[in-house]
This record gives sequence, structure tokens and C-alpha cells, in this order.
Amino acid sequence: ILLAYITYVSESIYPAMLAHLINNGGSVLVATYYPDSSVAELTPETMPPIWALFVGLAATTWIIYRMYQQHERTEGNGSNV
Repeated sequence: ILLAYITYVSESIYPAMLAHLINNGGSVLVATYYPDSSVAELTPETMPPIWALFVGLAATTWIIYRMYQQHERTEGNGSNV
């Protein structure tokens, strides 16, 4: 749903593709640097650092907010570019 919203707001599939790449890339990095953090056996000792969650949430929120602002400016000007 989030990727569909990103596509709708940006009127392009490329930002959603980038978001998907970042999401999957983050999963690969976590699996590479924290191999003990399998989904079946998550414990506080094997989880990645909590700051990584907050960085990801903050980045996602900022990107969506900026895209929404851009969408509102485009809609406000009557332009369909």
C-alpha cells in the first residue's frame, strides 16, 4: 500500500522502485551484519540496534512528507506534470 501511495503521489514508478530497493537492501545488510537475527528466533540479544529502526522510520516519514508536499504544490498549480 505504501509503495502504491508513493507511485500515486509521485506519478512515477521509480520512487517506489527506489523505496523497494532500500527496503530489501536494508534486509540484506541486517542479515549480513547480524546473521544471528533470524525471524524465527528473535531475542533481545540477536536483534539489530534500536537506532536502526528509528533511522529507518525517520527517513521513511521524511521522504513521504516531502513527496506529499511536492504533490500538493503540483496539484495546487493545476499542473499535471
